[in-house]
Amino acid sequence: MSAGIKHCGVEILDQAAEDSRPWWVIAGRTGVKKTVLIRLVSEAIDLEDLARHRGSAFGAYAEGQPSLASFENCIAYDYLEKSHTRLVLEDESRTIGRLAVPQAWHARMQLSPLLLLEATVEQRVEHIRGEYIDQAMQTPSQAEALQSRYQRALKRIARRLGGVQYELISKLLADSFNGHCSHDAWIHALLTHYYDPMYDYQLKKKQSRIVFRGDMDSIQEYLSVSPSI
Repeated sequence: MSAGIKHCGVEILDQAAEDSRPWWVIAGRTGVKKTVLIRLVSEAIDLEDLARHRGSAFGAYAEGQPSLASFENCIAYDYLEKSHTRLVLEDESRTIGRLAVPQAWHARMQLSPLLLLEATVEQRVEHIRGEYIDQAMQTPSQAEALQSRYQRALKRIARRLGGVQYELISKLLADSFNGHCSHDAWIHALLTHYYDPMYDYQLKKKQSRIVFRGDMDSIQEYLSVSPSI
């Protein structure tokens, strides 16, 4: 990729941050189906799909991520394709896997109104199991590689979990792959002891930006009848 094309992509993204259209950001705890909702909204750009990473500690794709330049240019291309009166994005950290969302773009996201997607913990566990286990493990031969990948991911967050919780979740994960318990057990524990406390802490700083909250159907209905903020 030439330097000129890369520079063009970055320039487009810097200009996009000054877009006069409203930007709306879909927020919510891990597993509430934010990405599912994003893919149902025609005005949305799916940053995680472009980054080839789900954005979480366990979210790496087997095929790896694109280069930063390719990621930036894909965002720019999708942005130019959108002719709607608003732009919808998923709430993201500055980094998605090893790729950084362009600074000006991410800064604009941090100032945008939030639509808070909600789901029960049982619904979230079911969705995560479906995406991270059932879909990822199509054949029994894939189980060992998947278990190894998830154990490595768990080890990377061991310090934040603390020794006791790390050992507990690691054992539950191993037991589930060995057929001794359901995958729901380690997923539920990971949500309860890692993702939810971290998300709730971050959400406290964003309360003033929340303009609507509800389940999948409610958010979709709100989007359908609210052309702008």
